[in-house]
Amino acid sequence: MEPPDLLEPPRIDEQNRRLCHATSKRTGEPCNAPAMHGMDVCRIHGGSAPQARRSARQRLLDLVDPAIATLAREMEQAESSSDRQRAANSILDRAGYARLPKIDEDEARDILVQRLIELRDARVSRATRGANVIEGAVTEPRKAHSRETE
Repeated sequence: MEPPDLLEPPRIDEQNRRLCHATSKRTGEPCNAPAMHGMDVCRIHGGSAPQARRSARQRLLDLVDPAIATLAREMEQAESSSDRQRAANSILDRAGYARLPKIDEDEARDILVQRLIELRDARVSRATRGANVIEGAVTEPRKAHSRETE
């Protein structure tokens, strides 16, 4: 397999995914499978090999520091406040400090009430298994009549 021309832009499909650089031995046509993350080839053309996965993971990790430096520079030098805030949020998200979703009080209360009702119903269901329920009251199940007790 011939290495891809580095000056040639990568092929992109309709879903904006990079396509494999390999060509089919049978038809000579370019492979139309999406390339694996951090690679130039698909899984069929060597992307699933352990050494290829390790190399791809290392290439992606090598880009982390420059990407954070770019975001930090943008955060400090951006002209608009919203651009600085987006850069800061992006850095925080990648560092594991994701923003928590805002929960409406009424929605939280409804969820809690629904969950409590489900738990109560489950408890009542377990308690009434084999018992008789008469007008909402739980009575002990009747014992089976056996000849030995007579």
